[in-house]
Amino acid sequence: MKPVVEFLKTTVVKGFLILLPVGLAIVAIEELFDVVILITQPIASYFSGNDFLSGTAIAVVLLFLLFFFVGFTARCRTGKYIGRWLEKTTLEKLGIYSMLKRFTQQFNNNNDVEGYLPAVLTNGDTQMLVFIIEEHINKRLTVFIPHAPMGVSGTVQCVGPERVRKLNASRVDILDCQRYWGLGTKELLERS
Repeated sequence: MKPVVEFLKTTVVKGFLILLPVGLAIVAIEELFDVVILITQPIASYFSGNDFLSGTAIAVVLLFLLFFFVGFTARCRTGKYIGRWLEKTTLEKLGIYSMLKRFTQQFNNNNDVEGYLPAVLTNGDTQMLVFIIEEHINKRLTVFIPHAPMGVSGTVQCVGPERVRKLNASRVDILDCQRYWGLGTKELLERS
């Protein structure tokens, strides 16, 4: 019974963490849309007799142009610089932001993120799928041993490098093996 409760709890938390930003984005866009309509209705009244329809159409066009401008700016060097600066001066001051950022990058299989390198930890005749989080000055490694089936909780250990072998696999491959209670591990280990 306890594994079922744990599975339900972790699944609900994961669903919440996925849907929370989506819900906040929807609410923010609705509020922004309402503000833009309020601003554009006086302008819209000059174009036709239906203030609401004209205001809505102008609001949609203005929001589209705003989103395009922000997205375009974010792709150029100056926009990336401003984005990094905003992130560094505001969001990184929140302790949970950095943790959530690395965590989501792990699930997105972003190869730019440091750590979370797929590996196998050998403990006697037992092998465990792990992620290498960091390497210490004395060559020891911090590894995260995810628990099946979710892989979002687990154990952190500092081990000697002789016990760890990097895998020729992606983070998603490791998480898939965890999600399916180890199925696919044989193939994963054979190709590495």
